[in-house]
This record gives sequence, structure tokens and C-alpha cells, in this order.
Amino acid sequence: GPGLPGIPLAIACPGLRVTLVESNGKKARFMREAVRQLGLANARVAESRAEALDEPGQYDQLTARAMDTLAGIVRVGGHLLRPGGVLLAMKGVHPHEEFPALPAGWQVRQVRPLQVPGLAGERHLVTVTCGVPCQRAQSSMARAMSAASDSSGAMPSSRYSALTSKTPCCRCALASRPA
Repeated sequence: GPGLPGIPLAIACPGLRVTLVESNGKKARFMREAVRQLGLANARVAESRAEALDEPGQYDQLTARAMDTLAGIVRVGGHLLRPGGVLLAMKGVHPHEEFPALPAGWQVRQVRPLQVPGLAGERHLVTVTCGVPCQRAQSSMARAMSAASDSSGAMPSSRYSALTSKTPCCRCALASRPA
């Protein structure tokens, strides 16, 4: 979108690092200029489609507004979340019919009704979590862990078990899920 909710979040929470993902060049240029004019050192614009953004497992939270079904949002952006990361999806009417389509490992944690001043329609904030990284994120994190391991190649066992978990999520589960 046009930097919503990312730009307001960057303004309200200066300690939060925000990446605004936008594939449309004109919108991305607008957001870069808004970030520059507002002096938001904690925000950056990635001119890319979310599914093409090669930063797997690098984010604690992912927001989506007026984008797709919950499963569709997970399909295009779920790989960006770290294990235990949170998807915050802004939806219109209560999306209970979308819950069964979520891939294995993804769970709806909360649905909160929102009151938007000047808007009569229903709005909800849906919180969805996934406990394990997808295979794409596992590969990226394994490379990072390998680079960060000590000279003997040892890695902390608790981190290793998270990296080697075989429970699928994100686009990996969607790709392997029967139609």
C-alpha cells in the first residue's frame, strides 16, 4: 500500500525497524520520499514483491492490509517471519472461514474487532503465528549460523534443533498441501 501501516508505525515507534515492501515503482518512490521527508531513519523501502524478497526468517512481525486471504498472505510473505513470528492482518468482516485454509503450523491467536472513525463497516485485526521456519528460511538461517559458529563448527543445540525441525510452514506447506 501507500506506506500504511508501516510509516505511522515508524513514526510512533522510533525504536522499531520497519521495512515497507512495495512492487509498484511509483508507489515505492513515493514511500522513499515520505521516509526521507519525515526523517525516518528506522524505515526503509524494499521495491519488490513480498514473495521475491530474499530475507527469509528476518522479521519478528509482518503486517498486511487489504491484501489477500490469510493463507494467501502466508503464501507470499510467511517466509519472511522468524520462528514464533507474528502476522498482523487487517481484515474487514470476521474471517473465520479463512482459518481452515491456513497451512500446517500456522495458528490464529486472536481476532480483535477494530473501530475506525468515520467508517461504518466491520474491521478486524487478526494475529496469526507460526512456530517453525519454512524450508527457505531454514536454509538461510543455517548459512547464517554456519558463518556465526565457533572455529570448531559447534552451534548451540537449542538453536540447531529449531533449524532442523521438519514441521513445514509458510509456502513450503502450501506447496506440499493437497488441493
